[in-house]
Amino acid sequence: MSNTFVDILSSANKKELTKNCKHIEVQRNDFTDFIHLCKSGLCHLEHRIKYFDIVPDDVKERSHDWDNLNALSNEISSIERQKSLSRLFKMHGFRKYIVGHLFLERNCSVNPEWHFIFFEINELKDANNHWKEGAHIHLSNYLFSNLNVADVWNNFVKTHATPTQKIHVRYNDPTRK
Repeated sequence: MSNTFVDILSSANKKELTKNCKHIEVQRNDFTDFIHLCKSGLCHLEHRIKYFDIVPDDVKERSHDWDNLNALSNEISSIERQKSLSRLFKMHGFRKYIVGHLFLERNCSVNPEWHFIFFEINELKDANNHWKEGAHIHLSNYLFSNLNVADVWNNFVKTHATPTQKIHVRYNDPTRK
């Protein structure tokens, strides 16, 4: 039985990787099984994960927002109450949950094999997706000649930046349909 995620990571060169990513849809169970395999130590790759809840400053909840909504109508103006309510609703619309998974070759400091998978949570659904193919994840790895694993991971961890050099990979999670 084949693992769709392993099939993609096993690509020998970038041309094969691109071809495989066009034809293979990664199944959620295959992705999570591979993470468990790496965590068990039975795989030559280790797994790291980082995730961020990003809310733009102009729509972040302010300390007085809930006070404004809970106050009696004669204690605070309806304009202030409306601003607080609007900000709280906008916060959910502009919020991004971004997740990064790094699979890095164990005990190898020179030219290690590595794979960086990243996505925003809303990209895992077919509905309202920016990519015409629907639900997907992004992949950057050691086959991209201009990318360095330390730079990719540090940029993600420190600034939430993701590589511009990436491949979209179709993703199927039946629980998110």
